[in-house]
Amino acid sequence: MRISEGGKLFSVVISVFLLVNACKGEQVDGEAQPFSRLAAGVWSLSSFPNPMTQKHECGRGNVAGTGSKVCDPEGVLSFESANVVENTLNTIQTELGLEMAVAVMRTLASGPTEESMRHFAKGLHDQWGVGSRDKNDGILLVLAVDDRQVYISTGRGAKDQLPDNTIDQIIARMKPSLKKADYDAAVEKAVREVGQVLSSGALDDESTWLDRWGGWLFFAVILLVMLGGPIKEWFDKQNYKKCKAQLESLDSARKRAASNIYASTSCPICMENFPEEPKTEAKTDTNQGDTSGQADVAGDEIASGSTSPPPPPPAAKHTPPADDKTTPTCLPCGHVYCLGCITTYMHKEVSGQTPQEPLILFSV
Repeated sequence: MRISEGGKLFSVVISVFLLVNACKGEQVDGEAQPFSRLAAGVWSLSSFPNPMTQKHECGRGNVAGTGSKVCDPEGVLSFESANVVENTLNTIQTELGLEMAVAVMRTLASGPTEESMRHFAKGLHDQWGVGSRDKNDGILLVLAVDDRQVYISTGRGAKDQLPDNTIDQIIARMKPSLKKADYDAAVEKAVREVGQVLSSGALDDESTWLDRWGGWLFFAVILLVMLGGPIKEWFDKQNYKKCKAQLESLDSARKRAASNIYASTSCPICMENFPEEPKTEAKTDTNQGDTSGQADVAGDEIASGSTSPPPPPPAAKHTPPADDKTTPTCLPCGHVYCLGCITTYMHKEVSGQTPQEPLILFSV
């Protein structure tokens, strides 16, 4: 049977029309989507299964009962982790009276954006009917791993117990595990922390000492940098003044030695000045008349050459008190040191040997 030219032309027109419609795609969540995004593993609201009525399609066929609260059709979560999540969700409902569900997938047909995820999660929340219809207190966690999007949808009845800022914290705590592609840990942690907030009203503090004190530590470092220079300069000035005073003391001693009026005022070892001796008033002798007479007699005797003046009494030799380390102490050679320095030297081993002969010390 031969097909007329008109029939061939009609067939070509029909083929082109079908091809154009296929390339345009179909309406998904109110928007036209390319045909390439409707392949397997790309989900829309109309194609994603409901675990409460389609648990086999959600990969939860082994769960007892007629339905489940977890839908993971592509098996992103391990079977064991999905069971842990399911048990936690059941505990939240039985002990806290709130229903929560979890949806996990690879990617959304509407695109990998925050707005697409928010629209999908809200629509899926309503489509599944999570929570009490009277109280509108359901909670739904949706995770699209390839789109790197996660959203927690809450009904108005759960807003007071699970406010937006707490949800942001829970999602932020999921991110370290999500970055390592540890989806089991991320979802388990999120569900567990939702239950914790619903029961106690707050999350556990997971901050480290650096998180708590990092700001103060940074401020202290900045303050140290700002004040370190002036503080160092002040100490340098004090050391300079001390060194200058010691050098001036040495210079003064050198000048006195050159003038044959040398008297040691500081220890050559530690360079510290000796303590000043208290000034005492001279005692007056009540027998001034007799003393002057004796002086006259002595003068006559010296003048006549009959007798020589008696020698001065020798200096008393004694060991200075051990409790005052700054006491000036004179050695037999005439050098003066403070008691602490010379005592340390006497007991110090020199070349592996300790001086055996004791030194005789004179008080100055």
